[in-house]
Amino acid sequence: MCNTNTWASQTNWKNIHNSILSNHLKTFNYRCVWDNLPVLKKFCLNPLDSQAACTFCHACPETLIHLLIECDFSQRIWQYTAQVIQRISNTKPLLTQPLIISMDVPKQEKPYTQHTVLLITIGKHTLWKIRNQVRYEGKQITHRKAIARIKQSVKYRLTLESKRVIPFNEGILQQITDAL
Repeated sequence: MCNTNTWASQTNWKNIHNSILSNHLKTFNYRCVWDNLPVLKKFCLNPLDSQAACTFCHACPETLIHLLIECDFSQRIWQYTAQVIQRISNTKPLLTQPLIISMDVPKQEKPYTQHTVLLITIGKHTLWKIRNQVRYEGKQITHRKAIARIKQSVKYRLTLESKRVIPFNEGILQQITDAL
């Protein structure tokens, strides 16, 4: 398992601050790299404390890695995200820990870096928002609802990008929207 220093050294900062991302998504990526999100394990002295259990599976301590990568709920989201990236790039992406946390896009994905960065960032951010709704508002959200929210977020980004009039980004977002 990587610690935050390792993530920071593996991080592709150009992808963290990619122009296709809004400022709040760039900030969210930055907080993920530095493990600066308030996951439950940070607040419990005993890591086996039941209050530190994952919001989604209730089986493991809620760490950033577990919440965003290892949890079954998250893995379903990443399976869907990988399918979308595959439809766009015609290559099967490996959504690994360095890619999800540090935005270290593999060589075969380089032509589709902005697609990958946007989809993974929106996926992470959506997982975090859903985690907070389940944890603090008591909502029950299935992985299908989470995928629907990711689609909605991408479509929202498309409308924002069309207002910014950056044709290259608009084309990327349209390709992603078509692949959803």
